[in-house]
Amino acid sequence: MNKRRGRAVRLPVLFLLWPAFLPPGQSSSFLEPPPAVKPLLKGNWPIAGRSPAVDLFRLPLDPIQVSAPPSGETPRRWTVWGQGTMDPETGLVYGAVGDHAGRDARIHMIVFDPRTKKISLSPEINVFLGARPGAFADGKIHGRLDFYGGPWLWFCTYWAKYPEPAAEDYATGYRGGHIGRYNVRTGEIADEGVPLPRVSWPSHVVDARRGRLYAAGHFGEFLAWDMKSKKVLFAGRPAPDRTWGNRVLLLDEKSGFVYSSNTSGSDPSCRLLRYDPAANRIEIRPLPMPPDEKGERGPIRAHTSRRGPDGLFRGVTQNGILFAFDPDKETLTPCGACWPGRRRYTTAMASSPGGRYLYYLPGAHGDSHLEGAPIVQYDVRLNRFKVLAFLGPSLLSKYGYLVGGTYSVVADQGGGTLYILMNGVFHDPASAEPLPEQAFGDPVLLVVSIPEEERREGTES
Repeated sequence: MNKRRGRAVRLPVLFLLWPAFLPPGQSSSFLEPPPAVKPLLKGNWPIAGRSPAVDLFRLPLDPIQVSAPPSGETPRRWTVWGQGTMDPETGLVYGAVGDHAGRDARIHMIVFDPRTKKISLSPEINVFLGARPGAFADGKIHGRLDFYGGPWLWFCTYWAKYPEPAAEDYATGYRGGHIGRYNVRTGEIADEGVPLPRVSWPSHVVDARRGRLYAAGHFGEFLAWDMKSKKVLFAGRPAPDRTWGNRVLLLDEKSGFVYSSNTSGSDPSCRLLRYDPAANRIEIRPLPMPPDEKGERGPIRAHTSRRGPDGLFRGVTQNGILFAFDPDKETLTPCGACWPGRRRYTTAMASSPGGRYLYYLPGAHGDSHLEGAPIVQYDVRLNRFKVLAFLGPSLLSKYGYLVGGTYSVVADQGGGTLYILMNGVFHDPASAEPLPEQAFGDPVLLVVSIPEEERREGTES
Protein backbone atom coordinates (compact mmCIF):
# COMPACT_ATOMS: atom_id res chain seq x y z
CA MET A 1 0.00 0.00 0.00
CA ASN A 2 1.20 3.53 -0.77
CA LYS A 3 2.03 4.94 2.67
CA ARG A 4 1.70 8.51 1.53
CA ARG A 5 -1.80 7.90 0.27
CA GLY A 6 -2.74 4.69 2.08
CA ARG A 7 -6.33 3.92 2.94
CA ALA A 8 -8.41 0.84 3.58
CA VAL A 9 -10.41 -0.48 0.64
CA ARG A 10 -12.80 -3.32 -0.02
CA LEU A 11 -11.92 -5.37 -3.10
CA PRO A 12 -14.78 -6.01 -5.55
CA VAL A 13 -15.52 -9.71 -5.97
CA LEU A 14 -14.82 -9.65 -9.70
CA PHE A 15 -11.50 -7.93 -9.08
CA LEU A 16 -10.48 -10.81 -6.83
CA LEU A 17 -11.56 -13.45 -9.32
CA TRP A 18 -9.85 -12.08 -12.41
CA PRO A 19 -6.31 -13.20 -13.20
CA ALA A 20 -3.76 -10.66 -14.39
CA PHE A 21 -3.83 -12.12 -17.91
CA LEU A 22 -6.85 -13.39 -19.83
CA PRO A 23 -6.40 -14.85 -23.32
CA PRO A 24 -9.86 -14.70 -24.95
CA GLY A 25 -7.96 -15.56 -28.14
CA GLN A 26 -9.56 -15.86 -31.54
CA SER A 27 -13.32 -16.23 -31.55
CA SER A 28 -16.00 -15.87 -34.19
CA SER A 29 -18.11 -14.12 -31.55
CA PHE A 30 -15.95 -11.02 -32.05
CA LEU A 31 -17.41 -10.82 -35.58
CA GLU A 32 -21.05 -10.79 -34.48
CA PRO A 33 -22.53 -7.27 -34.16
CA PRO A 34 -25.11 -6.59 -31.44
CA PRO A 35 -28.68 -6.74 -32.78
CA ALA A 36 -29.14 -2.98 -32.42
CA VAL A 37 -26.01 -2.32 -34.46
CA LYS A 38 -26.76 -4.60 -37.43
CA PRO A 39 -29.19 -2.16 -39.11
CA LEU A 40 -26.58 0.60 -38.91
CA LEU A 41 -24.10 -1.28 -41.07
CA LYS A 42 -26.45 -1.51 -44.11
CA GLY A 43 -23.93 -3.31 -46.30
CA ASN A 44 -21.61 -0.30 -46.43
CA TRP A 45 -19.69 -1.44 -43.37
CA PRO A 46 -18.43 -4.99 -43.97
CA ILE A 47 -17.16 -7.13 -41.13
CA ALA A 48 -13.82 -8.92 -41.30
CA GLY A 49 -13.85 -12.50 -42.58
CA ARG A 50 -11.54 -13.73 -39.86
CA SER A 51 -11.50 -12.68 -36.23
CA PRO A 52 -8.44 -11.12 -34.60
CA ALA A 53 -7.01 -12.74 -31.48
CA VAL A 54 -7.53 -10.62 -28.36
CA ASP A 55 -5.51 -10.92 -25.15
CA LEU A 56 -6.44 -8.93 -22.05
CA PHE A 57 -4.00 -7.77 -19.37
CA ARG A 58 -5.14 -6.24 -16.10
CA LEU A 59 -3.07 -3.33 -14.84
CA PRO A 60 -1.42 -4.01 -11.44
CA LEU A 61 -3.18 -1.14 -9.67
CA ASP A 62 -4.23 -0.75 -6.05
CA PRO A 63 -8.04 -1.03 -5.98
CA ILE A 64 -9.98 2.11 -5.12
CA GLN A 65 -13.05 2.04 -2.91
CA VAL A 66 -15.80 3.86 -4.78
CA SER A 67 -17.12 6.73 -2.70
CA ALA A 68 -18.58 10.20 -3.11
CA PRO A 69 -15.80 12.63 -4.10
CA PRO A 70 -15.10 15.88 -2.26
CA SER A 71 -17.21 18.83 -3.33
CA GLY A 72 -16.30 19.99 -6.83
CA GLU A 73 -14.15 16.96 -7.63
CA THR A 74 -14.72 13.98 -9.91
CA PRO A 75 -14.84 10.42 -8.53
CA ARG A 76 -11.45 8.89 -7.76
CA ARG A 77 -11.08 5.98 -10.18
CA TRP A 78 -8.27 4.58 -12.29
CA THR A 79 -8.46 5.73 -15.89
CA VAL A 80 -6.25 6.08 -18.98
CA TRP A 81 -6.47 9.27 -21.04
CA GLY A 82 -3.24 9.81 -23.00
CA GLN A 83 -1.77 8.36 -26.18
CA GLY A 84 0.89 5.73 -25.52
CA THR A 85 3.91 4.81 -27.62
CA MET A 86 6.34 2.00 -28.44
CA ASP A 87 10.09 2.15 -27.86
CA PRO A 88 11.55 1.43 -31.32
CA GLU A 89 14.73 0.00 -29.76
CA THR A 90 13.20 -2.48 -27.33
CA GLY A 91 9.63 -2.96 -28.58
CA LEU A 92 8.26 -2.16 -25.11
CA VAL A 93 4.91 -0.39 -25.01
CA TYR A 94 4.34 2.61 -22.74
CA GLY A 95 1.26 4.43 -21.51
CA ALA A 96 0.02 6.34 -18.48
CA VAL A 97 -2.69 5.81 -15.88
CA GLY A 98 -4.04 8.11 -13.17
CA ASP A 99 -6.69 8.03 -10.47
CA HIS A 100 -8.45 11.17 -11.77
CA ALA A 101 -8.38 12.72 -8.32
CA GLY A 102 -7.55 16.11 -6.80
CA ARG A 103 -6.07 15.80 -3.32
CA ASP A 104 -3.39 13.10 -3.18
CA ALA A 105 -3.83 12.34 -6.87
CA ARG A 106 -1.75 9.48 -8.31
CA ILE A 107 -0.20 8.95 -11.74
CA HIS A 108 1.94 6.04 -13.03
CA MET A 109 3.66 5.10 -16.25
CA ILE A 110 2.59 1.74 -17.69
CA VAL A 111 5.23 -0.60 -19.16
CA PHE A 112 4.33 -3.69 -21.21
CA ASP A 113 6.77 -6.24 -22.61
CA PRO A 114 5.13 -8.08 -25.55
CA ARG A 115 7.71 -10.88 -25.39
CA THR A 116 7.29 -11.82 -21.75
CA LYS A 117 3.68 -10.59 -21.54
CA LYS A 118 4.55 -8.77 -18.32
CA ILE A 119 2.97 -5.46 -17.40
CA SER A 120 4.31 -3.15 -14.70
CA LEU A 121 4.02 0.38 -13.33
CA SER A 122 6.47 3.12 -12.57
CA PRO A 123 6.64 4.65 -9.09
CA GLU A 124 3.93 7.23 -8.43
CA ILE A 125 4.87 10.33 -10.45
CA ASN A 126 3.42 13.25 -8.46
CA VAL A 127 5.79 12.46 -5.58
CA PHE A 128 8.70 13.29 -7.90
CA LEU A 129 6.97 16.50 -9.02
CA GLY A 130 6.98 17.86 -5.49
CA ALA A 131 3.40 17.07 -4.39
CA ARG A 132 3.08 16.91 -0.61
CA PRO A 133 0.75 14.55 1.30
CA GLY A 134 -2.77 15.97 1.38
CA ALA A 135 -2.05 18.51 -1.35
CA PHE A 136 -3.89 18.96 -4.63
CA ALA A 137 -2.09 17.44 -7.63
CA ASP A 138 -2.82 16.59 -11.25
CA GLY A 139 -4.70 13.31 -11.65
CA LYS A 140 -3.78 12.26 -15.18
CA ILE A 141 -1.55 12.47 -18.24
CA HIS A 142 -3.83 13.36 -21.12
CA GLY A 143 -1.48 13.99 -24.07
CA ARG A 144 0.94 12.03 -26.23
CA LEU A 145 4.01 10.34 -24.79
CA ASP A 146 7.10 11.07 -26.91
CA PHE A 147 10.77 10.13 -26.77
CA TYR A 148 13.48 12.80 -26.82
CA GLY A 149 17.06 12.71 -25.60
CA GLY A 150 17.64 8.96 -25.80
CA PRO A 151 15.65 6.98 -23.21
CA TRP A 152 13.59 9.91 -21.92
CA LEU A 153 9.84 9.76 -22.35
CA TRP A 154 8.31 13.25 -22.02
CA PHE A 155 4.89 14.19 -20.69
CA CYS A 156 2.80 16.98 -19.15
CA THR A 157 0.24 16.63 -16.35
CA TYR A 158 -3.41 17.66 -16.29
CA TRP A 159 -5.80 18.44 -13.47
CA ALA A 160 -8.97 16.44 -12.86
CA LYS A 161 -11.13 19.15 -11.29
CA TYR A 162 -13.36 21.23 -13.53
CA PRO A 163 -13.42 23.82 -14.72
CA GLU A 164 -10.32 24.43 -12.59
CA PRO A 165 -8.92 23.98 -9.07
CA ALA A 166 -10.30 26.25 -6.35
CA ALA A 167 -8.38 28.77 -4.26
CA GLU A 168 -8.08 26.28 -1.42
CA ASP A 169 -6.46 23.80 -3.83
CA TYR A 170 -3.79 26.30 -4.84
CA ALA A 171 -3.30 27.06 -1.15
CA THR A 172 -1.99 23.48 -0.68
CA GLY A 173 1.01 24.34 -2.85
CA TYR A 174 -0.38 23.35 -6.24
CA ARG A 175 0.88 25.69 -9.01
CA GLY A 176 -0.30 24.10 -12.26
CA GLY A 177 0.56 21.36 -14.73
CA HIS A 178 4.16 20.12 -14.87
CA ILE A 179 6.50 19.13 -17.65
CA GLY A 180 8.16 15.85 -16.73
CA ARG A 181 10.24 13.04 -18.18
CA TYR A 182 10.63 9.36 -17.43
CA ASN A 183 13.78 7.38 -18.16
CA VAL A 184 12.65 4.05 -19.59
CA ARG A 185 16.03 2.41 -18.90
CA THR A 186 16.62 3.47 -15.28
CA GLY A 187 13.11 4.39 -14.08
CA GLU A 188 14.21 7.89 -13.09
CA ILE A 189 11.49 10.56 -13.05
CA ALA A 190 12.62 14.17 -13.55
CA ASP A 191 10.59 17.34 -13.00
CA GLU A 192 11.04 20.22 -15.45
CA GLY A 193 8.71 22.46 -13.48
CA VAL A 194 5.52 24.42 -14.13
CA PRO A 195 6.00 26.46 -17.32
CA LEU A 196 2.85 28.57 -16.90
CA PRO A 197 1.29 28.94 -13.42
CA ARG A 198 -2.40 28.02 -12.98
CA VAL A 199 -2.54 26.27 -16.35
CA SER A 200 -2.80 22.51 -16.88
CA TRP A 201 -2.15 20.53 -20.04
CA PRO A 202 -4.69 18.16 -21.68
CA SER A 203 -2.55 17.87 -24.81
CA HIS A 204 1.17 17.80 -25.56
CA VAL A 205 3.58 16.67 -28.27
CA VAL A 206 7.35 16.72 -28.86
CA ASP A 207 9.07 17.93 -32.03
CA ALA A 208 12.18 15.76 -31.66
CA ARG A 209 13.76 17.15 -34.82
CA ARG A 210 13.82 20.71 -33.44
CA GLY A 211 13.91 19.98 -29.72
CA ARG A 212 10.62 21.60 -28.82
CA LEU A 213 7.72 20.59 -26.63
CA TYR A 214 4.27 21.95 -27.38
CA ALA A 215 1.27 21.81 -25.05
CA ALA A 216 -2.32 23.04 -25.07
CA GLY A 217 -3.93 24.32 -21.88
CA HIS A 218 -7.41 23.65 -20.53
CA PHE A 219 -8.69 27.12 -21.43
CA GLY A 220 -7.08 27.24 -24.89
CA GLU A 221 -3.61 28.39 -23.88
CA PHE A 222 -0.67 27.43 -26.09
CA LEU A 223 2.84 26.56 -24.93
CA ALA A 224 6.05 26.34 -26.96
CA TRP A 225 9.02 25.23 -24.81
CA ASP A 226 12.62 24.82 -25.93
CA MET A 227 13.84 21.44 -24.67
CA LYS A 228 17.53 22.33 -25.02
CA SER A 229 17.57 25.67 -23.22
CA LYS A 230 14.52 24.72 -21.12
CA LYS A 231 12.99 28.11 -21.78
CA VAL A 232 9.47 29.20 -22.67
CA LEU A 233 9.17 30.52 -26.23
CA PHE A 234 5.41 31.15 -26.26
CA ALA A 235 2.93 30.79 -23.42
CA GLY A 236 -0.64 32.03 -23.09
CA ARG A 237 -3.81 32.64 -25.06
CA PRO A 238 -3.15 33.24 -28.78
CA ALA A 239 -5.46 36.27 -29.27
CA PRO A 240 -8.99 37.38 -28.26
CA ASP A 241 -10.50 35.78 -31.39
CA ARG A 242 -8.37 32.60 -31.20
CA THR A 243 -8.74 29.72 -28.76
CA TRP A 244 -6.43 26.78 -29.33
CA GLY A 245 -8.44 23.54 -29.49
CA ASN A 246 -7.07 21.99 -26.33
CA ARG A 247 -7.30 18.31 -27.33
CA VAL A 248 -5.09 18.50 -30.41
CA LEU A 249 -1.55 19.45 -31.41
CA LEU A 250 -1.05 18.22 -34.97
CA LEU A 251 2.70 18.51 -35.52
CA ASP A 252 3.98 18.48 -39.09
CA GLU A 253 7.63 17.47 -38.66
CA LYS A 254 8.46 18.48 -42.24
CA SER A 255 7.58 22.16 -41.81
CA GLY A 256 7.64 22.45 -38.03
CA PHE A 257 4.13 23.95 -38.07
CA VAL A 258 1.69 22.91 -35.35
CA TYR A 259 -2.06 22.85 -36.05
CA SER A 260 -5.35 22.72 -34.19
CA SER A 261 -8.86 24.12 -34.56
CA ASN A 262 -10.11 27.48 -33.40
CA THR A 263 -12.65 26.79 -30.65
CA SER A 264 -13.45 30.43 -30.01
CA GLY A 265 -17.19 31.08 -29.82
CA SER A 266 -16.74 33.69 -32.56
CA ASP A 267 -15.66 31.00 -35.04
CA PRO A 268 -18.47 28.42 -35.50
CA SER A 269 -16.65 26.88 -38.49
CA CYS A 270 -13.70 25.93 -36.23
CA ARG A 271 -11.14 27.17 -38.74
CA LEU A 272 -7.62 25.82 -38.68
CA LEU A 273 -5.08 27.45 -36.36
CA ARG A 274 -1.39 27.26 -37.22
CA TYR A 275 1.61 27.96 -35.02
CA ASP A 276 4.62 29.11 -37.03
CA PRO A 277 7.80 28.45 -34.98
CA ALA A 278 9.93 30.79 -37.11
CA ALA A 279 7.58 33.72 -36.55
CA ASN A 280 6.54 32.50 -33.07
CA ARG A 281 2.98 33.41 -34.01
CA ILE A 282 -0.43 31.71 -34.20
CA GLU A 283 -2.49 32.43 -37.29
CA ILE A 284 -6.04 31.62 -38.39
CA ARG A 285 -6.00 29.79 -41.70
CA PRO A 286 -8.98 30.02 -44.12
CA LEU A 287 -9.82 26.34 -43.71
CA PRO A 288 -13.03 25.36 -41.87
CA MET A 289 -13.61 21.89 -40.46
CA PRO A 290 -15.89 19.58 -42.51
CA PRO A 291 -19.57 19.56 -41.54
CA ASP A 292 -21.50 16.50 -40.43
CA GLU A 293 -24.88 15.38 -41.78
CA LYS A 294 -26.61 18.17 -39.83
CA GLY A 295 -24.27 20.82 -41.18
CA GLU A 296 -22.54 21.22 -37.82
CA ARG A 297 -18.78 21.56 -37.58
CA GLY A 298 -16.55 20.38 -34.76
CA PRO A 299 -12.86 20.85 -33.98
CA ILE A 300 -10.20 18.27 -34.76
CA ARG A 301 -10.18 15.60 -32.06
CA ALA A 302 -7.69 12.97 -33.26
CA HIS A 303 -5.21 12.46 -36.07
CA THR A 304 -2.35 10.31 -37.27
CA SER A 305 1.02 11.10 -35.70
CA ARG A 306 2.80 11.74 -39.00
CA ARG A 307 2.22 12.09 -42.73
CA GLY A 308 1.38 8.99 -44.70
CA PRO A 309 3.29 7.90 -47.84
CA ASP A 310 0.97 10.20 -49.81
CA GLY A 311 2.06 13.18 -47.73
CA LEU A 312 -1.27 13.48 -45.94
CA PHE A 313 -2.44 13.31 -42.35
CA ARG A 314 -5.72 11.59 -41.50
CA GLY A 315 -7.90 12.93 -38.73
CA VAL A 316 -11.37 13.04 -37.29
CA THR A 317 -13.45 15.89 -35.92
CA GLN A 318 -15.05 15.89 -32.50
CA ASN A 319 -18.40 15.04 -34.10
CA GLY A 320 -16.96 12.09 -36.02
CA ILE A 321 -16.14 13.23 -39.56
CA LEU A 322 -13.02 11.61 -40.97
CA PHE A 323 -10.79 13.75 -43.21
CA ALA A 324 -7.46 13.92 -45.05
CA PHE A 325 -5.26 16.96 -44.47
CA ASP A 326 -2.55 18.14 -46.87
CA PRO A 327 -0.22 20.47 -44.94
CA ASP A 328 1.68 21.53 -48.10
CA LYS A 329 -1.44 22.87 -49.79
CA GLU A 330 -3.39 23.37 -46.55
CA THR A 331 -6.41 21.60 -47.96
CA LEU A 332 -8.80 19.29 -46.15
CA THR A 333 -10.82 16.53 -47.83
CA PRO A 334 -13.79 14.91 -46.02
CA CYS A 335 -13.83 11.08 -46.07
CA GLY A 336 -17.21 10.41 -44.44
CA ALA A 337 -18.49 9.60 -40.97
CA CYS A 338 -16.07 7.51 -38.92
CA TRP A 339 -18.93 5.30 -37.67
CA PRO A 340 -22.60 4.91 -38.70
CA GLY A 341 -23.92 4.95 -35.13
CA ARG A 342 -24.27 7.67 -32.51
CA ARG A 343 -21.07 6.85 -30.60
CA ARG A 344 -18.58 8.46 -33.00
CA TYR A 345 -16.34 10.24 -30.53
CA THR A 346 -12.82 9.07 -31.45
CA THR A 347 -9.68 10.17 -29.63
CA ALA A 348 -6.87 7.92 -30.88
CA MET A 349 -5.68 6.62 -34.25
CA ALA A 350 -2.86 4.39 -35.44
CA SER A 351 -1.56 3.80 -38.96
CA SER A 352 -0.20 0.59 -40.43
CA PRO A 353 3.55 0.68 -41.29
CA GLY A 354 2.86 1.09 -45.00
CA GLY A 355 0.25 3.76 -44.35
CA ARG A 356 -2.59 2.01 -46.12
CA TYR A 357 -4.72 1.27 -43.05
CA LEU A 358 -5.97 3.44 -40.24
CA TYR A 359 -7.18 1.88 -36.98
CA TYR A 360 -9.44 3.47 -34.36
CA LEU A 361 -12.23 2.72 -31.89
CA PRO A 362 -15.23 5.09 -31.79
CA GLY A 363 -17.09 5.71 -28.54
CA ALA A 364 -14.01 6.77 -26.58
CA HIS A 365 -15.62 8.36 -23.53
CA GLY A 366 -16.92 5.30 -21.73
CA ASP A 367 -19.89 4.37 -23.93
CA SER A 368 -18.32 2.26 -26.67
CA HIS A 369 -20.06 -0.86 -25.31
CA LEU A 370 -23.45 0.61 -26.20
CA GLU A 371 -22.67 -0.03 -29.89
CA GLY A 372 -20.56 -3.16 -29.54
CA ALA A 373 -17.14 -1.55 -28.94
CA PRO A 374 -16.02 -1.88 -32.59
CA ILE A 375 -12.45 -1.81 -33.88
CA VAL A 376 -12.54 -0.02 -37.24
CA GLN A 377 -10.06 -0.41 -40.07
CA TYR A 378 -10.15 2.34 -42.70
CA ASP A 379 -8.51 1.63 -46.07
CA VAL A 380 -6.91 4.91 -47.12
CA ARG A 381 -6.29 3.77 -50.69
CA LEU A 382 -9.83 2.58 -51.41
CA ASN A 383 -11.70 4.86 -48.98
CA ARG A 384 -13.41 1.84 -47.38
CA PHE A 385 -14.37 1.06 -43.81
CA LYS A 386 -14.35 -2.39 -42.22
CA VAL A 387 -15.11 -3.64 -38.71
CA LEU A 388 -12.33 -5.92 -37.48
CA ALA A 389 -14.10 -6.90 -34.27
CA PHE A 390 -16.90 -6.10 -31.85
CA LEU A 391 -15.16 -6.35 -28.50
CA GLY A 392 -18.08 -5.54 -26.24
CA PRO A 393 -20.42 -8.55 -26.20
CA SER A 394 -17.74 -11.25 -25.94
CA LEU A 395 -15.65 -9.59 -23.26
CA LEU A 396 -18.75 -8.95 -21.16
CA SER A 397 -20.40 -12.36 -21.51
CA LYS A 398 -17.24 -14.43 -21.11
CA TYR A 399 -15.18 -12.39 -18.69
CA GLY A 400 -17.42 -9.82 -17.05
CA TYR A 401 -15.55 -6.88 -18.54
CA LEU A 402 -17.60 -3.94 -19.78
CA VAL A 403 -15.65 -2.04 -22.44
CA GLY A 404 -15.68 1.74 -22.02
CA GLY A 405 -13.43 3.23 -24.69
CA THR A 406 -9.84 4.12 -25.50
CA TYR A 407 -7.59 7.15 -25.73
CA SER A 408 -4.53 5.16 -26.80
CA VAL A 409 -3.99 2.89 -29.82
CA VAL A 410 -0.42 1.82 -30.66
CA ALA A 411 0.44 -0.27 -33.72
CA ASP A 412 3.56 -2.41 -33.72
CA GLN A 413 6.29 -2.01 -36.32
CA GLY A 414 5.12 -5.04 -38.28
CA GLY A 415 1.52 -3.88 -38.56
CA GLY A 416 0.02 -7.05 -37.15
CA THR A 417 -0.68 -6.03 -33.55
CA LEU A 418 -2.58 -3.21 -31.85
CA TYR A 419 -1.94 -2.32 -28.21
CA ILE A 420 -5.05 -0.66 -26.82
CA LEU A 421 -5.23 0.87 -23.36
CA MET A 422 -8.90 0.48 -22.58
CA ASN A 423 -11.11 2.13 -20.00
CA GLY A 424 -13.87 -0.10 -18.66
CA VAL A 425 -15.26 -1.69 -15.54
CA PHE A 426 -15.87 -5.14 -14.09
CA HIS A 427 -19.56 -6.02 -14.31
CA ASP A 428 -21.22 -9.32 -13.50
CA PRO A 429 -22.88 -10.43 -16.77
CA ALA A 430 -25.50 -12.31 -14.73
CA SER A 431 -26.47 -9.21 -12.79
CA ALA A 432 -29.97 -7.82 -13.18
CA GLU A 433 -28.65 -4.31 -12.73
CA PRO A 434 -28.67 -2.20 -15.92
CA LEU A 435 -25.34 -1.51 -17.59
CA PRO A 436 -23.89 1.90 -16.79
CA GLU A 437 -23.96 4.48 -19.57
CA GLN A 438 -20.22 5.02 -19.13
CA ALA A 439 -17.69 2.40 -18.05
CA PHE A 440 -14.65 3.63 -16.10
CA GLY A 441 -12.57 2.45 -13.15
CA ASP A 442 -10.82 -0.76 -14.26
CA PRO A 443 -8.49 0.00 -17.17
CA VAL A 444 -6.85 -2.88 -19.01
CA LEU A 445 -4.47 -3.44 -21.90
CA LEU A 446 -5.87 -5.27 -24.92
CA VAL A 447 -3.42 -6.86 -27.35
CA VAL A 448 -5.18 -7.39 -30.69
CA SER A 449 -3.49 -9.59 -33.31
CA ILE A 450 -4.88 -8.90 -36.78
CA PRO A 451 -4.92 -11.83 -39.25
CA GLU A 452 -2.61 -11.26 -42.20
CA GLU A 453 -5.39 -11.58 -44.76
CA GLU A 454 -7.20 -8.65 -43.13
CA ARG A 455 -4.24 -6.25 -43.43
CA ARG A 456 -2.31 -6.88 -46.65
CA GLU A 457 -0.85 -3.62 -47.87
CA GLY A 458 -0.35 -4.47 -51.54
CA THR A 459 -3.69 -5.94 -52.61
CA GLU A 460 -6.57 -3.98 -54.12
CA SER A 461 -9.37 -5.62 -52.15
